[in-house]
Amino acid sequence: MATPSQITPEALADGTTSSLLLNTFRAVRLPLLGALAGGVVGACTGGGLGWSWLMAPAALVVWCAAVQRSASLTARHGLPTLTLLAGVLCWSCAAMGWADAAIAPETEAASLWSAVALTLVALHHAACCLPVWWLGRRLDRAGRATPLVFALALAAAEGLRQWGWAGHGYGSLALAFVDAPGAAALLSLVGPNGLVAAVLLACCSPWLTTPRRWWLAASGPLVLALVLLLTTALPDAGGAPIDARPLEVVALQSNFDKRANWGRPQRDEALAALQQALQAAPPGALVVTAETVLAEAAPRHVIGVWEDLLAMLGQHGVRLMVGLPLVLVLDTDDGPQLTNAVLHLGSGTRGVYAKERLVPVGENLPLADWLGPLQVALFGTQPHQQVPGGEAYTEPLLDDGVPVGVAICHELSLTLTVAHRAARAGWLLSPAEDMWVPHAAYRTQMRAIARLRAMETGLPVVRVANAGDTLLALPSGQVQAASGGSGPHVFKVWPALQASFYSRHAEWLSALSMAWLLAGFMWAMKATRTAEPRKRP
Repeated sequence: MATPSQITPEALADGTTSSLLLNTFRAVRLPLLGALAGGVVGACTGGGLGWSWLMAPAALVVWCAAVQRSASLTARHGLPTLTLLAGVLCWSCAAMGWADAAIAPETEAASLWSAVALTLVALHHAACCLPVWWLGRRLDRAGRATPLVFALALAAAEGLRQWGWAGHGYGSLALAFVDAPGAAALLSLVGPNGLVAAVLLACCSPWLTTPRRWWLAASGPLVLALVLLLTTALPDAGGAPIDARPLEVVALQSNFDKRANWGRPQRDEALAALQQALQAAPPGALVVTAETVLAEAAPRHVIGVWEDLLAMLGQHGVRLMVGLPLVLVLDTDDGPQLTNAVLHLGSGTRGVYAKERLVPVGENLPLADWLGPLQVALFGTQPHQQVPGGEAYTEPLLDDGVPVGVAICHELSLTLTVAHRAARAGWLLSPAEDMWVPHAAYRTQMRAIARLRAMETGLPVVRVANAGDTLLALPSGQVQAASGGSGPHVFKVWPALQASFYSRHAEWLSALSMAWLLAGFMWAMKATRTAEPRKRP
């Protein structure tokens, strides 16, 4: 590669620099192609790009071709790994470019901290992808199964980056296919991980070079096309309605600035909006609010305003699911702990759902004593440690005889978490807080995530947000959005009698999708070895 000291007038005269620049371009053209293809994939997973279900596979085919070509040029692992890594990093940056919006604009060196936030997001994606890639490359020393190693690495990253403390499901490849024909029926059968595995196999199969297995190159695209055609003839993914009468759900959309200090005026304004929604709700309706619409915990004893709320519920014959912080006594030695929760209130009804998967850094900050001042400087919030709710606090809430699965804000991005909530529910509720990420790309992606969860679970999803989109996502993939502005919006929700096949067997199906790709890799390795000519003694 040319360095500035090598570019001299003499070198330019004899063409040495031109040769060096040409060689430099040849060395980086494949990683640049991988970065471009990965960026297109990431843009497609944002949920706002038209025809993304066609553009994402095309970009994956190009990306896989660049990885395969780089592997054929050298026996070393550096160039193929760089081509893969460049695409993964650009995928994360394009899909989660809104992640830096949570940093307060008045922060000193805000641009630098924004770059740090995006870098950490991209490195997390790469860390979930590279172990499987390196292991596959070591097993496939000849490089003839590199496309399948590529597919395995990306599929493993889709599952692994939803695990653990830093887990999330934003920018998932399945989001690019919410508008694909037949996607609702296919997602309800195999889930997003199964769809991703099928897409990756279809995109890598044209570049397989296994000897005497030419038909394998065509099998992936043909199988995927056949499945999509068959699923278009299947009925909607949702189960049969419990009865012919829909539930009336009144979603209270709010627009409170949670960055401002929460005082008595903000509290009174939130309570007044809640009381107005209860008075306007039709008898027998369920009123639902956004996450932490009241930024204070309910008192231990029903007094004052809470006593008035309960009396209003009885007078109007309505029920309430309100998002607020809650003090829980868990089975730990730390005593009472604070967590975000949904409190279910009604005539003779009491229920609590506590958030299980917390937002990394935002709600669960490691080394809070040391990093607390940094959180105040970057996000403008006081550091506070929340605890995840235990299994006893994550059961469906029974409302009017219908079990309601709850997934608070960040939890909606996690497919296995939502599948567990949906397995025994008739519909899903997702109270959300969008004020912390004031970015249009984030709201567009959350809309796509709500559609994806409705399609894969076969249940209607009501998402009610503060300073964001309030909507009803149907199992068919259609969306009924609330009109702009704050205030109550009435949705008619038809609960399903049973969740989808994927929701009831999500863990097994997710494991089988990886096993499918792994079996293809091992078979390709075996076919390659048997086809190699034997050396004569």
